[in-house]
Amino acid sequence: MAAEQPRTLSVLVPELALPLDELHKLRIQHISKLYNAAKAELPAEKLIIRDLQPTDVGLAQDDWRMTTGATARAWEASSISAKVITDNRFVAIFGVADISDAQAIGGLKVESQQSTVAEWGLDSLWADEQKRAIALAPVIVKQNLVLTVRWYVKFPNAPVELVLIGAVCEKEGLVLKI
Repeated sequence: MAAEQPRTLSVLVPELALPLDELHKLRIQHISKLYNAAKAELPAEKLIIRDLQPTDVGLAQDDWRMTTGATARAWEASSISAKVITDNRFVAIFGVADISDAQAIGGLKVESQQSTVAEWGLDSLWADEQKRAIALAPVIVKQNLVLTVRWYVKFPNAPVELVLIGAVCEKEGLVLKI
């Protein structure tokens, strides 16, 4: 049985609220934590780091379009549900951007191995014209562990484009080079 991951006590900070150099430092810290977690289990000389893509977290398409479920004012599994992170791959989630037309989602819970490792309120995103926020601590999901993202639905059956901002550290050659 895999070890339970600790819950990440973290808040989302609107990106526009941080000076650019602080935002850059925070992103580098998150990617460093991801790299260190991966190199503890994988050969470091064969690792690459890239931006998180929708297909890394179980979405079938190359965009972040999803639809909320039928129940308002309730937590439910999003389209990112019970995704096993590929062997030789580590995922870090450290921010959110909501590019939807309406605020259909009020919060996110990131779960690994059926335990909540982070919970973020999203109402503050809509106070910022950019609708992007970065977490003060990343969520890192290791290879072969299950990832589920639950969301708090404000409006049922609503189209959403909720981008998870993060990075992937993986063994070289897992993604086709062009």
